[in-house]
Amino acid sequence: MAMMHHEDTTLWWWQVVTGFALFFLASVHLYQMLMHPGLIGPLESGERVFSGRWWPLYLILLFSVELHGGIGLYRLAVSGAGSRAKTLGPRAAT
Repeated sequence: MAMMHHEDTTLWWWQVVTGFALFFLASVHLYQMLMHPGLIGPLESGERVFSGRWWPLYLILLFSVELHGGIGLYRLAVSGAGSRAKTLGPRAAT
């Protein structure tokens, strides 16, 4: 990675890292939800996060989801803009 100094390559690397984090953190979250299906609601969720000491997991999960999704949308917008100009031909640029 040290040889590639392109911003989009760095964003791709961060998306890979956050994807791995999401894989493991979402598994823990889903296990928790499947083991206690009666505790899904606004009051129970708040109780679980703060009293159950799950807030570090959910804080990391929140930032991972936001970063992963934001980078994905950026990459989609950049690649979509480039492919549209190619398919419409030279008149699309004017």
